[in-house]
Amino acid sequence: MATYSNPELISATAACDMSSYQYHCISIDTDGKVGLVSASYGGKWNGILWNDPDTAGLEATIAVRGDAKVAASATSAITIGAMLAANTTGKAYPATAGTDETFGFALEALASGSGIIRVYIMGLNDPS
Repeated sequence: MATYSNPELISATAACDMSSYQYHCISIDTDGKVGLVSASYGGKWNGILWNDPDTAGLEATIAVRGDAKVAASATSAITIGAMLAANTTGKAYPATAGTDETFGFALEALASGSGIIRVYIMGLNDPS
C-alpha cells in the first residue's frame, strides 16, 4: 500500500463544481479561479486539486509541490520515474521530452488506462 506524505498546499476559489475532479490537474485563471487545465483557465498546469469543492466559489485546496496523488491516463504504460504532463481533461500522462510542459514524475506505475497514482510534484517545466 502506497503512503503519501503531505504535499505543499495553497488555496484558491473554485470556478465551478469540481466534486468529480479530486486529484486532477488544474489551472488558475486571471481572476484567481480554479478549473481543469484548459485554454479557458490559462492553459498551464498550476497544481493538483487536493479536495473536491462541489460549488463555484468554495475554496479549492491545491497541491503544488511534493509527494501527492494524481489522476492519470495512459495509452501506454506510465513507468516509475516517468516525467508527467497534464492533458485537457486534467489527467497526467507520460510527457514527450522537449515538447510537453512537465510538472513532476511518477512514483507509481500505471500499465494503461486511467487511475490514481503517486507522483512527486516539482513544479512546471516549460520546454519552450
